[in-house]
Amino acid sequence: MAPLDVFANTARRTVIAALLSLAWTAGGQSTAWAKPLAVILTEQPGLFDPETGLRLARYNAPTPDDIPGARRADAAEVRRLIGRDAIAIDVSEAEPGAARRATVPNAIWLPEVGEGLLFVDARERLATHLKRNAEGDLNRPVVVFAETDLWTSWNAARRIASMGSANVYWYPEGVAEWRDMGWALTKVRPATAEGQ
Repeated sequence: MAPLDVFANTARRTVIAALLSLAWTAGGQSTAWAKPLAVILTEQPGLFDPETGLRLARYNAPTPDDIPGARRADAAEVRRLIGRDAIAIDVSEAEPGAARRATVPNAIWLPEVGEGLLFVDARERLATHLKRNAEGDLNRPVVVFAETDLWTSWNAARRIASMGSANVYWYPEGVAEWRDMGWALTKVRPATAEGQ
């Protein structure tokens, strides 16, 4: 094969991969492109904790179409749930130097609680806010989200379900889709263990 043919084949593969990547993430992840968790676990086993099943690294990547222990929710369902007093938890990471973030109205912003391994203070913040906001009702719906295609929201939804919450909803399209829908956002500060 001539060197020019190799370049053409490599360029063609690069363009195809880029187009597939764009199709996967354009406008939020479409369930038509999302892979089942079992496929992702087979393809990338080293990215998951073998005991908890939570993703440990490379959080900014396409998420699966399923989530053990929780239910996937779309924007309309999330809006309905929040309107009916569900607990909304934004687990988006804090930008360096940012004291506030725009998020879904009435959401609690708990950065870091979606990481695969948690420091004790992050686990305590999550437990404190769940307990306070659920008022002892483990059946009260909890909606978990971040920006689009972040494994931190998937991790946090699974973690909350493992803590005893019976109605956990995962909104993978998150704040980015909410914003794209033209719905109102609210500026919030990160929640502390004391509830501020």
